[in-house]
Amino acid sequence: MLKKSLYEIFRMMNLELIMSKKQAKPKKSFKLSDRQQAKLTESSLRKFSDIIDQTIKLTNVEVGDQKNAKDRLKKSMITRVKKDYLSLTQHTYLLSIEAKSNEDWFKNQANYIFWLELFTYLQSHKIKCEYRINFYKELFDYLTKLEDENLFYLINKEILKRNKYHVPSKIYKTDFINYFKLPRNIFEKSKVDIVEC
Repeated sequence: MLKKSLYEIFRMMNLELIMSKKQAKPKKSFKLSDRQQAKLTESSLRKFSDIIDQTIKLTNVEVGDQKNAKDRLKKSMITRVKKDYLSLTQHTYLLSIEAKSNEDWFKNQANYIFWLELFTYLQSHKIKCEYRINFYKELFDYLTKLEDENLFYLINKEILKRNKYHVPSKIYKTDFINYFKLPRNIFEKSKVDIVEC
């Protein structure tokens, strides 16, 4: 009797499973085309255009080469985001992902890649001496207000090295100075040594 009951239970469960599969809408993997990826990335990076323009102008780049420098930086950012997306779609089976999800992903990733690429650019292209101190002070204030956890982990290398389990809740001035190789007294009210600039 017990065996028959179990048989009936499993038979009913199997029937329900078959019916649910028939009723369910077929799911398919979803991947954006190169053009769609570029469009979403460019759209997400558009809000940073002024920052890119001003940064290029303040670095030691010849006026005639500034447009090329901007284009190279933007292209590098777009390529980086697209590579990350390719990696994501290779290792994750995206089931019926909605357009909104794609927009959110590209927005978040473009935001992170923008800062990463901009910081890399600043590490290899110095801001003109007469603007350097104010530029980095304003950058520090701006980044602090963003309260972006990704930036905390990106910049706070010394804090994380000393305590790898520490979760940063702000950008530390010492780490910011070390990250961009700035004068030690840049945040002091007294005049910063111009030679260090």
